[in-house]
Amino acid sequence: MESGFSKRPSKKWTEIEQQRLVCAISIQGKDRINWAEVAKVLPGRTGESSGRCCIDNGRDSGWGDRIDSHALTATTIAPRPAGKQCREKWKNDLRPDICKDPWSGREEYILARLHSEVGNQWAEIGKYLPGRSENSIKNHWCAGGGMSLECRGAF
Repeated sequence: MESGFSKRPSKKWTEIEQQRLVCAISIQGKDRINWAEVAKVLPGRTGESSGRCCIDNGRDSGWGDRIDSHALTATTIAPRPAGKQCREKWKNDLRPDICKDPWSGREEYILARLHSEVGNQWAEIGKYLPGRSENSIKNHWCAGGGMSLECRGAF
């Protein structure tokens, strides 16, 4: 059974795109960022096909408010939500407070302890691991030892 989604390789961020993203965020301020506006400084990331099908067996997948739903067919591809890409790149990779150092024993302990209490609530766990993004916490947990079995198919 086909799900209606096709996986395409994601476009790697270039150094220039990353610099433009950081610049656009610094101009807007870090408190209240309009990601759609930020995405406009990255023309190569706006309006490209995401590889996601808008209509799956006649069911609107939720992107109908962005495009004319009357003109859609089962093979119509919606524009990629570039603002979301920018937000995720900033949140997971480019924020100045992101820690990319190896995990300390203390961090490992905190992660294991909190995961036993709250499960896969990565945002909640992230509150106790300053400098680690939710995504890096999840990836670290899922990549570690026997824990990887628990993560397979969960995301």
